[in-house]
Amino acid sequence: MADSSNTGEILLAFLVGGLVGTAVGLLYAPRPGKETRQRLKGLTDDISERIKTMSEDVKERAEHAVSEAKEKIFHHKNETEEA
Repeated sequence: MADSSNTGEILLAFLVGGLVGTAVGLLYAPRPGKETRQRLKGLTDDISERIKTMSEDVKERAEHAVSEAKEKIFHHKNETEEA
């Protein structure tokens, strides 16, 4: 379970780093303001969708981990009651 948490943090760090780099690149690119704003809006929409997808994935993984933990606890409890 700790590995999933670390993986999520690493992915989030890369995502944030990519966002910052992209935003800085767009702001310093020699383009008209309107075009830059449109590109930033598209980037923001794309990032929002990616974050939504990532959060759904993290939620599914967490639910799976909780389910496995409950199952292990149930089996351990049954084993101790039988002993």
